[in-house]
This record gives sequence, C-alpha cells and structure tokens, in this order.
Amino acid sequence: IEANEFDVDAEFDAIVEQNEDTMRFIQERLRSAGDPSGMKEMINELAKGVNATIDVEWNTWLLQVAAVYNQELSAILPILENELAAISDKVAMIDKNREQVALPMLIRSARRETKKNLLRTKAEVATCHDEVSELEADLEEAERHLKKLQASQEKFSQLSKSVESAHDLHCKEQDNRQTADSSYFKFFSVEKLHNW
Repeated sequence: IEANEFDVDAEFDAIVEQNEDTMRFIQERLRSAGDPSGMKEMINELAKGVNATIDVEWNTWLLQVAAVYNQELSAILPILENELAAISDKVAMIDKNREQVALPMLIRSARRETKKNLLRTKAEVATCHDEVSELEADLEEAERHLKKLQASQEKFSQLSKSVESAHDLHCKEQDNRQTADSSYFKFFSVEKLHNW
C-alpha cells in the first residue's frame, strides 16, 4: 500500500474545477440582488453530491485495502499453520528419539537437528514478525488518512453552514433596507410638515 498524503486544499480545488460552471452560477446568484430562494437547496444538493463522491472514493479505497490485507493474510496464515504443524511434529519426534535413543552420539545429533530447526523457525518467525510490523504500519497510515478525510468532511460541512448563514443575512439585509427606506420617507414627510 502506498502512503499518499491527503491535501484538503488540493481536493477542494479539484472539486471546484470539476464543477466550475456550477460554482460560477452559485457565485453570481450570491452576488446578485435577485431572489436567492433556490440557492440553499442547490448548495445542499451540491454538498450532498460532493459528499457522495468522497464516500464512493473512500469506500473504493477501503475495499482495495481490505483486499490487499486479505491476500496478505491468506498467503501467510496457511504457511504459519503448516510451519507450526511441522514444528510440533518435529518436537514430538525429537522427544520420542530422546526417550528411545540412549547413545550420546544420537543424542548429540538430535540436539544439532533441534538447534537447526529452532534457528530456522526463529528466522521464519522473525520474517513473519517483520511482515506483521509492516502491515501494522500500513494500518496506522490508513487510520491517519481516514482522520484527514474526516477533517475534510467537516470543512465541507462548515462551508455549507457558512453559505446558509450568508443566504440568511442577505435576506435579512433586504428586509432591513425596506424598513429603513420606509422610515426615512416617513421622517422626511414629518420634517416637511414642520416647516409649514
């Protein structure tokens, strides 16, 4: 598994580039003084689409990671089981030979074989331990990548909330402007009456 750093800004720029026309339309609608009634729904739909795309990419990546781990473990487990069975068989055979053979030469030979098997087994166990360490490192990298993706998801959510707040402020601004204009004209009319 290759360790790829996840760049939130680059991902956001890529999403903007892929949806450039939609983003320009949203920008124009937010800047215009027209009726923005459909903006909130359109932005929510866009955010849902972005979230769905990220979910699909994330799930695809997770499936690939799971498949790689499954292949690695499927290849290692039978070998370890066979080696464990072979070790058990050899240990049982050595024990049986020790009980049956009384001659020192045969005992020394059995001990030499036991040492060879033990060293070979230790080397194989060390190799397997290294492979397990690599898999654990890959898993930690995948967890870090997941945290970065979750942070990106949170930023998208905050962006959606900010756009919604901007929309609400825009609507309130129009209402307040109408109230201010009305108050100004009332004041102006009363001031003219005072001059009479």
